[in-house]
Amino acid sequence: MISTKLEFGAFITDQHNVAQTAAHIESLGYDIVSCGEHVTFHMPVPNAFISLACAAGATKHMKLMSGITLLPL
Repeated sequence: MISTKLEFGAFITDQHNVAQTAAHIESLGYDIVSCGEHVTFHMPVPNAFISLACAAGATKHMKLMSGITLLPL
């Protein structure tokens, strides 16, 4: 059976307070929390897997998604 439930998510871009941000996103009723990584020299960007691990520890029912993963890094 195909699920017809529409799910919403939010993308974490800030490397500070990832756990608190993920918990807040969950409290707002979102279904998915996502983050990614990118090579940039203008702002610090967190590692996606570390951020998702923090989000997993701070939430109970959120689905986790990596938007961009740079394997060579």
